[in-house]
Amino acid sequence: MAKHEKIILLIAAAVVLFVSGFWLGGRLSSGNVSITVEKLPDPVYAAGASATASPPPETAAVIVNINTATADELAELDGIGSTLAERIVAYRETNGAFRVPEQLMNVEGIGEIKFNSIKNYITVN
Repeated sequence: MAKHEKIILLIAAAVVLFVSGFWLGGRLSSGNVSITVEKLPDPVYAAGASATASPPPETAAVIVNINTATADELAELDGIGSTLAERIVAYRETNGAFRVPEQLMNVEGIGEIKFNSIKNYITVN
C-alpha cells in the first residue's frame, strides 16, 4: 500500500470515528448536537509502556521502610541504585533512624527531585 493510500485510509478512519461518536455517544435534538462524555476504561498496559504511566492495577505498590530496609531492598526503589542504597544504610547507621521521610534528603545524592519521585513509596514507621 502506497504512502498516500495509508494517509487516505487514516483520514477515512478518523472521520468514521468522529461521526460514530455523535451517533453512539451523543444525542440529536432540535438540530443541536449534544455529546455525552463518559469515563474511558483504564488503559491496557503492555511491554514498553510509557515511563510516566501508572503501574498496572494488579501490581500493588511496595512501601519500603527506610529505617529497616536492607541495601538490596532500598536499591529496588526507582532511581536508587546500589550506591545510594549503601549511602542510606551508612547514614542510618551513623545518625540513627530517620524520624521523617524528608530526612532522606540529608543523604548525599538524594535531592528534592529524587526524593519527590520516591516519597510515596517510603515510610519511617
